[in-house]
Amino acid sequence: MSTPPPTQVSPPSGGLARGTLVPCATAFIASACVMIMELLAFRLVTRYLGNSNYTTTAIIGVVLGGLALGNYIGGAIADRYRSISALATLFVLASAGCFAVPMLNALVGEWSVLWFLSWPMRIAIHVFLSFFIPCTLLGTIGPVVAKMALDRGRSVGRTVGGVYAWGVLGSLMGTFASGFVLIPRYGLFTINHVVAAILAIMAILFAGRRLLPYGWGAATCVLLMLIFGLPWGPQTAWGKTRAWAANWGLRDDEGPDVLFDRASEYSQVRVENVPRSDGRRVMLLDKLAHSFYNPERPNELQYGYEQIFGGITDQYTRSTDAFRALVLGGGGFTHPRMLLRERPNCHVDVVEIDPVVTEAALATFGLSLDERMSIFHLDARQHVIALNRAMDGDEAPPPYKFVFLDAINDFIVPPHLTTQEFQKSVKRILAPDGVFLMNLVEILDEGRFLASVLTTLRTSFAHVDCYFATDGDANADLDVSERYTFVVVATDAPPPDIEVSNDLVRYMTSHRMPDDALAKLLAKPGIQLLTDDSAPVEAMLANLPIRSSAHDATRRFYNRGNRAADEAARRGAALEFAAATDHFRDAVREYQRALELDERRPAGSPAFHLVRLNLGMAQVEEAGRLGNRTRRLIASQKGSAAEIDSMRAAVSRHYDEAAASFEDVIKSAPNFIAGYYNLAQIRLLQQRFDEAIPVYRRCLELSPEHVPAQYGLGLALANTGQLAEASAALEAVLQRQPNHPTAREHLNRIQAAMAGSQPASTAP
Repeated sequence: MSTPPPTQVSPPSGGLARGTLVPCATAFIASACVMIMELLAFRLVTRYLGNSNYTTTAIIGVVLGGLALGNYIGGAIADRYRSISALATLFVLASAGCFAVPMLNALVGEWSVLWFLSWPMRIAIHVFLSFFIPCTLLGTIGPVVAKMALDRGRSVGRTVGGVYAWGVLGSLMGTFASGFVLIPRYGLFTINHVVAAILAIMAILFAGRRLLPYGWGAATCVLLMLIFGLPWGPQTAWGKTRAWAANWGLRDDEGPDVLFDRASEYSQVRVENVPRSDGRRVMLLDKLAHSFYNPERPNELQYGYEQIFGGITDQYTRSTDAFRALVLGGGGFTHPRMLLRERPNCHVDVVEIDPVVTEAALATFGLSLDERMSIFHLDARQHVIALNRAMDGDEAPPPYKFVFLDAINDFIVPPHLTTQEFQKSVKRILAPDGVFLMNLVEILDEGRFLASVLTTLRTSFAHVDCYFATDGDANADLDVSERYTFVVVATDAPPPDIEVSNDLVRYMTSHRMPDDALAKLLAKPGIQLLTDDSAPVEAMLANLPIRSSAHDATRRFYNRGNRAADEAARRGAALEFAAATDHFRDAVREYQRALELDERRPAGSPAFHLVRLNLGMAQVEEAGRLGNRTRRLIASQKGSAAEIDSMRAAVSRHYDEAAASFEDVIKSAPNFIAGYYNLAQIRLLQQRFDEAIPVYRRCLELSPEHVPAQYGLGLALANTGQLAEASAALEAVLQRQPNHPTAREHLNRIQAAMAGSQPASTAP
């Protein structure tokens, strides 16, 4: 009896067009979206964590882990559900995950619990919480697409190979398109939301009669309108929705303080006004405050290390200003402009890797093109290598008197600019008496990075010295537990004798690292020669972020509080009392978050007393607004007695809170005059004159020339009946300010009361 042949199932007809075209196209689009999101992850994370080997490792690991888990889950789904219906739901989830990425990144970036972990741990947790779930959702699509292709294909091997090939092609397209075109042209958030919209469209294409994809498609349209607004309709309404989107991390803030904001191939370049700073502007490259500029005082050096650069330059060029300088790292171009301004016969070459940074400096930092300055847009080391090659040719370029390396900011360090090989290539382009200067950030009791840089430089240069910069108190002593910007100076020429001819030289000489501190630093264990083969600078700086994160985070919330307080004052001046109160509450919340972090600062480090001061000032302003509203309500005779009493109680409460804030200022900074003066002013407003008098006196002990404190003391003394002392205080005011607007009036009243021509109770 013969065995019948096995039954054969004929594959669908139509070849690729009706067989695997849809699965291959789906794999292509899904894989492109995965790679775009991975590259976006690198750029989004740098806003909070900077760009380092740790961030690269964490992102690649988390993305691969999420895709692996997603592939496993997707395989189980493919075995259990029809491919088309499963894909419709998975694309909806993947689209929602893409929208969630910037929100999660912003939420985790502000989660202060992470700021006190070790730097590698903080990066790993941040990346995991922000990207693992979205990557897992994207990873579920691949196995379902493969199952759909197998259901339609002619042969297993060819079908699976085709799907994977188209998936890889999609990954390549997503990689090159996002890296070379999309990110620098359209920005991170736009690309992220477009990817989410594409995934929502894919869900609709597989929807059939299922309602979820259509509902999500409609929700996506609404969400995109809220994020981007529309070119028509009331712009104030769309402005509010864009502000809402910015608060949720779905787009960049477009507030009035933002002067420039653009994504480049290297970073997010942003320039904004610094709140409560007399017009200062800050250039931010991702999370790093790279440069400051004040249009009102364009020649003012905002960083201490720039003053050291200037002092060193003065000492080595006392006889001439005709020299060439190379500045590696343009940023706000503050130092190159100073060189050209102070030395008209010099020529400066500036190497800035990012042309968008130069555009920002031209637009907002007062930079103007000068024939004495040449700007090159490429990597600093590549430019130095090109100069070395030119020196080997027939037309060698003139040597440089100075090379300034200003490309290291905070603890984000390009390792290839610290190595022995790079330093030797810099030495080749220097004149025999040339000077190489570089700035870097370090904490001395950590110190391995700074010590390794100094050790490496000593292998190439005969004389190496080190200075530390203080951007706040110019007379502060060197504290081994504090973070400083250090300036390392290397030359083969004997250092010149110091001539203290100006403030820059005076600052430079007072900030030279003491010999004993330098010797102790160079004796630390773990110092190594930095070479192209081994320059583990990120490992050397691994503890620096956690030690400085409390200060950085405190300042971040402090600046937010300042912006909210400024907006509250603006709304209050426009009589928009409800909006002013809302912004006041925002300011208080941000200041309180800053205080919570400041309490966690390393033991022995100074408190950030400006937070407490500005919190008190915001509370005073709110009390003043409520007081004005109360007076208007009384004058209009429209308010009930209970309502007026409630408002008066609120005014009193805000004054008490402000007084408590100023008392905290005094505790954290016992010699800070503003704390005493503002506390005394509160006591004067509260008519607690006996309490105001000793505070005013302490203020005058610290600053005998403080006219406002002298005037307040006179008023407080007069109101306690101490007329002779009050008269003397007001006479002292008029000696220093003869045209004081009210001191003469009050003095006349006091003297009349003392003479008996009017009752003493009329004294102020």
